[in-house]
Amino acid sequence: MLLKEFHPFLFHKNFNYQKATSFLEKKKSLEELLYFLKENNFPREKEVEVERVNNIIEKENISLVFYGREGYPEPLKYIKNPPVALFVKGKIPVGFYFSIVGSRKPLPESVEIAKYFARELVLRNMVIVSGLARGIDGTAHRETLQNGGKTIAVLGSGHLRIYPPEHRALAKEIEKNGALVSEFPPSTPPNPRNFPQRNRIIAGLSRGVLLIEAGIKSGSLKTANFALEEGRELFVVPGSAFEVKYSGSNYLIKKGAKLVQTIEDILEEFPNENFEKIEKKEENLDLTQEEMEILNYFPSGKKIHFEELLKNFKIEKLSVVLTSLELKGLIEKLPGNFFIKKIKN
Repeated sequence: MLLKEFHPFLFHKNFNYQKATSFLEKKKSLEELLYFLKENNFPREKEVEVERVNNIIEKENISLVFYGREGYPEPLKYIKNPPVALFVKGKIPVGFYFSIVGSRKPLPESVEIAKYFARELVLRNMVIVSGLARGIDGTAHRETLQNGGKTIAVLGSGHLRIYPPEHRALAKEIEKNGALVSEFPPSTPPNPRNFPQRNRIIAGLSRGVLLIEAGIKSGSLKTANFALEEGRELFVVPGSAFEVKYSGSNYLIKKGAKLVQTIEDILEEFPNENFEKIEKKEENLDLTQEEMEILNYFPSGKKIHFEELLKNFKIEKLSVVLTSLELKGLIEKLPGNFFIKKIKN
């Protein structure tokens, strides 16, 4: 892959990748990168773009982590074509990184599988990595947060263009309990070509990748392929031979990926790690007045549609509060944009 595909604002015919990464190991800031561009005869428009990006990241509290500098994730340093720099909101957690990826339109049973594995991995103190996409990715992030874990969302866009837009509230929660990471400048839209590049970072960060429900043309297969190329452990949940949504998953198992059904199937592949299970403590949830008001609106044991809630609550607050209640384990989102209050045992 060409660096141009990763960093349009850095690329120029005079760009030397090895020279740049060597330079960045010794430098601290975007201003110094601008100096590097000037010294290497970059055109003025490139300088203007770098200055514009610098202004945005300062305003939006986005950190820029350069290759080889403190804070740059160690696993990424050794992949093919590592990102020259990462834009980060939040703080990249230190720990054992493990990815969960899968279908954007999963079957209900696949969602439950994703919840099970995310919860069990978090209770072994793993940091869950995914791509903030609809479906399995979003489920993995939410379940991680609900269980008090840390998570990293790797974006296929810039931080000012969170995609999908309905995950903006989730992104804010991830920022508080992990990090939103992108190699794209903040204003970059979610172009289709960005997502394979994002997937290589998801795989490159992680010691293992778990694939849940992938069709034969699924984008998740690209993440799986990157995992294999980089020598990561690849785990796949099997599906029915007659279910087309699992055709890609079953294909990978035939080709040698490890079939997994329980958490032990994953843990046994890392015999040198200590994955003692954390005993989850009951939390004393402090609800805001808005959270209590919306939660009390839910009829007992009955689902309610998002449109019905919109009739009674302002949209600016509703999505944020619903996400917060979901992460606290008090409501559950159902297919069709319905929500239901969860009954506590």
